[in-house]
Order: sequence, then C-alpha cells, then structure tokens
Amino acid sequence: MHLRHGTNPHQRTATATPLDPGRQPFQIVHGAPSYLNILDAAAAWQLVKEAATALGTPVAASFKHVSPAGARPATTCR
Repeated sequence: MHLRHGTNPHQRTATATPLDPGRQPFQIVHGAPSYLNILDAAAAWQLVKEAATALGTPVAASFKHVSPAGARPATTCR
C-alpha cells in the first residue's frame, strides 16, 4: 500500500506491507492515507471493538494523532 507520507507531511512517501501479502487488512476507499492515518485507524478499530463488546452495542470513535478524540455508542450519534 502506498502512503502519502511518513509520520509528518514533510517526509517522503512510504509504503506499508501487510503481514499476509495475500490479504489486505482493510480497503482504502478514497485517496492515499498517511502513516498516521493507518495508526489512527488501527487504534480506533481496537477501541471500537473492545467498547462494542463491553457495551453490547455498536460504538463510534474518532482519533487524531493516535489519541482518542471521542467515542460513544453509535446508537446515540446523530
């Protein structure tokens, strides 16, 4: 997967290779992600997965620079 840049925008482009080359861990829908976008997505997925299991309801989360910016049950989001 081709990344727009490394951790910071001034860095050159980078690539990310999945552990299992035959299976991508996720699908990019639009654009080219950066390294931080990938880290944010992985962290958000882990929080959503654990919170949904604990609460028994879908959960939504927002991350910025690998820190949670918000999370709540998806049924209360509007």
